[in-house]
Order: sequence, then structure tokens, then C-alpha cells
Amino acid sequence: MNFFDKLFGKQKIVTREESIKFRLSELDDWLRDKVDERKKRIYKEAAPILGEISKGIKNIKNLALEIDDLECPNEIPERVRKVIITSKPAFIRGILDAIKDVEEGPREEDLEEFNGKLQNALSTLLKVSIGKGRYLPLAFGEELERIKRESKYLFEKKKELEELIGDNELKYIEKDFEILKERFLLLSSLDRESMKFADELGKLKSERERLQSEYKGIDQTEGFKDLLEKEHRLREIKEKMRGIENYIYNLLTPLKRPLRRFRRFIQEKGTSEGISIREIEDYIQNPMGMFLSVKCRDINLLLEGIKRAIDKGELGIKEREKKKTISKINSVLSSDLEKLKEDFLFLKKEKERISKEIESSSILLKKRDLENRMARINREIALKDDEREKIKRKRGKLDGEIERLKRGLEKRLGELENKRVSLELG
Repeated sequence: MNFFDKLFGKQKIVTREESIKFRLSELDDWLRDKVDERKKRIYKEAAPILGEISKGIKNIKNLALEIDDLECPNEIPERVRKVIITSKPAFIRGILDAIKDVEEGPREEDLEEFNGKLQNALSTLLKVSIGKGRYLPLAFGEELERIKRESKYLFEKKKELEELIGDNELKYIEKDFEILKERFLLLSSLDRESMKFADELGKLKSERERLQSEYKGIDQTEGFKDLLEKEHRLREIKEKMRGIENYIYNLLTPLKRPLRRFRRFIQEKGTSEGISIREIEDYIQNPMGMFLSVKCRDINLLLEGIKRAIDKGELGIKEREKKKTISKINSVLSSDLEKLKEDFLFLKKEKERISKEIESSSILLKKRDLENRMARINREIALKDDEREKIKRKRGKLDGEIERLKRGLEKRLGELENKRVSLELG
């Protein structure tokens, strides 16, 4: 059973007076029979022509051998005589080599191939005659003229053979049919590939559903509820820490200008009253950082120093600004900075502790693992969906090409049989 028998199932050809219907699975045998029938018919009709061609080839061979046996006439000038004697062996070899592929004649199935070899032989004979044999007519003119006539006769017979062979429409049908079979094989391969992707996609989606179910199940466990409480507590702590940070920022930031004036005053006076210029600069640039890194009494000492300098008029602050600045300083001095600092540091410690507990939570680790696995599966599903779409586009293009080949074959077969032909692909 051939390829299309397996693909479509064997059915008989249905022949009608006006039309012929083929299953593609039978076209192989039909074409083979037609080709064999044509070759036998043409070979039989070509027998007289092939006989004349065989006779002409033998005549050329005999003439070449005759020239090989002949001596160069003495009346030829010595200089020319040497050239003829030297070139004669190459000429004889060239003639015999040219005809060796067509001496035996064709077999029934090789008639077209033989015609091509005959064309090559005639071309080579011409080249040898005007090349290696160009001086030989001076000595062997009659023999060379006969070779020329035989070659011309062979050329005429070759044309007759070509006309008899004609344009082999079956050759084009066979070619299109081979292409069609290749396209069907490719189509079958694409379908198998698509089914493979569909199977893999089904497994991936089932696994994704299982992971999603497991992921949702975690939300119902006591461990997850405890994790949610910790996360809620962590958010509350962060909110309180931001509140303290904002409060300190709003409390100390308005003092930047007095701090700059106090820094310049100390630089000019040459005394720091126990406070370095670097520390004052840090209070200006990073008030929250200094609040957390130094003792609160040091902040109070600094502010008291600024306050005294303002009272003495040492900072060059105008009278109307003094009250505002001193009011801001008194606001800071009256605040329980120590308590704020303790609260902030406690909250920071709690945040670190709860964050570690959350990060090391087996529930969280499990959820992250499931999330990573689901993300990986989603990526794989997307890639395989893309591949299936590519296969779908290839298949659509292939279907169109197969349909065009089918219509072309129907037309050629119809012209060959002089009937309407329809091909069934499935």
C-alpha cells in the first residue's frame, strides 16, 4: 500500500463518459502506467529513426578509424605535414570519445536521456572538427566531408526523434504530484506537531489549575491568617514610624535658618560651646538622622546655645523674627524628644523582628514558590500558544498551496485525457 493509500484509504477509480474522478491515493499507479505506456509507444514508433541514428554513429566511428589507418600524403608540405601527423591522434580520440555514450543506443525507458546524450555528442563532434581537426582536411578531406555529412544527417534524425518524443506533459504532472505529496507529508508533520503542543498545553494548564487550587487553599490555613496579622501589624508600625519622622522633620526643619546663622557665628567667634561645626551641618542636612544618632540633651544644649545667642543679638536676627525663632526653639525644647526617640527605636526593632518572621514564614515561602511555578507555567503556555499560532498560519498557507496544486493537476490531467477530471484529497 503506497503513501496515499495509507493516508486516504484505497478506492477504485470511478470513470464516466464526461468525467473522471480520482482518489489521490491511486494517482501514483495511474501515472506509472501512463508513463510506461507512453515510453513503449514512443520507443516502438522511434525504432526506424533509432536504426538510422545507430547506422550514422557506426559510419562516423568507421570513418574515424579509417582516418587513423591512413598515412598523410607525401605531397603535403613538410611543415603542414608535421602538424597533421601530430593532431591526428587527438582528433581520432575526440571523435571516438564524443560518440561512445550513444553507440549502444537507448533502452526503452531512456529515450529522452538518449536524446540529450545525442545532442552532446553532436556538439562535441563539431568542436573536435573545428578544433583538433582543423588542419586534417588538407590530408583527409574526403573522409572529413563524409563525417560532416553523417553528423548533419544525425542532427536531422535527432530533430525527428525530438518531435516524436514531443513535450512530455506527464513529466509536469509527475513533478506537480511529487510536490503535492511532499506538501501532504509536511501537512501531516504540522498536524502531529500541533497535537503534541495541544497535549503539552493540556498538561501545563492542568498543572496550573492544581497550583492555583493549592495557592487558594493556603489562604484558609491558620498559618496564613497569622501571616496576615503580622503583615497588618507591620503596616501599622511603618505608618507610626512615618508619623514620628514627619513630626521630627516638621519640628526641626524650621530651625535650619537659625542653625546656619549659629554656624556662621561660631566660625567667626572661634568658640563652639561644646558643639562642632560638623554636627551643626548634620542637623541642617539630616535632622532625622541626627535626632536618632545623638542624645536628646545634646539637641537641647544646641538649641539653648542658639537661644542665648539670639537674646544677645549675636546672630543678626531682626527683632520681629526673634520671637518667631525663639517660639520654634521653645516648641522643640518643650517636646518630649526622648520619648519620641524611644518610641521610634522600639517601632524600628519591632519592624525588623516582624519582617524577619514574615520573610522566614513557611507559608510565605510556599506562596512565593507557587507564584514562581505558576509564572513559569504561564510563560511556557504563552510560548506554546505562540508556536501553535505559527503552525496554524503555516497550515493555512499550506492548505492554499495544496489547493492550487490540486487545481493545476486537475487541469493538466483533464487536458491529457480530454475529459473533466476531479481529484479528491480526503
